[in-house]
Amino acid sequence: MQVILLSNTANAERIVASCGRLFNSDRTISNIFDELSEEKIKKVISELIHSENYSVLDHVTYTFSIEEISEIVLKELALCEYLALSKREEKYISIDSENDFVISERIKEDEKLLELYQDFVEKSFDLYNTFIRLGLPREDAMYVLPSSKSENIVITMTASQLFKFFSDKCCKKAGKEIRKLAWQIFRECVKISPAIFEHAGPACFLKRKCPYGDFKCFSKMKKVWTEEEK
Repeated sequence: MQVILLSNTANAERIVASCGRLFNSDRTISNIFDELSEEKIKKVISELIHSENYSVLDHVTYTFSIEEISEIVLKELALCEYLALSKREEKYISIDSENDFVISERIKEDEKLLELYQDFVEKSFDLYNTFIRLGLPREDAMYVLPSSKSENIVITMTASQLFKFFSDKCCKKAGKEIRKLAWQIFRECVKISPAIFEHAGPACFLKRKCPYGDFKCFSKMKKVWTEEEK
């Protein structure tokens, strides 16, 4: 899996802070924008987020290229109606080898399961190629391929939508692959807009309690928050 930040709104933190200051100011947005100090930007953003005023976060967007995710995760992302998602049409996708499939980490850890999985993928891939040779269009031949087929996509979200995404998908209750994806996107966001995204994360850290009532998991997540996701 590879996550690349393609683009983001320039001066994102300054824009968010300026919009926040506009609520209780009689000055123009351009004056506020030009005069905010870096220290003030951090303070205003922190106050906005802790008061759950997320509407100002809709003014800035982030676009990512995501490579080598499974079709399983693609379908889960497609259910997130708040994000924009682009991918190639099936008829233009060429499956060249058994390497064009994503393997679950848990399957990788078990030699027997890995052997069974690789055998299944090989047979599916062989049947796919047979259908292609017999003249079946790619989009129809793909019906024999497993949903672990690798996909490359582009997604765009506002900062507010990313907060929701991290709240749901950084959680230990989310599937392992999409959780890994969420944490990678999270780290990219923290690099580019730390004043905004240092306040983001799984729901337990936004609400200071586990939404599922799993206190054992919550205590573990306190440690995760200060380290890299394991």
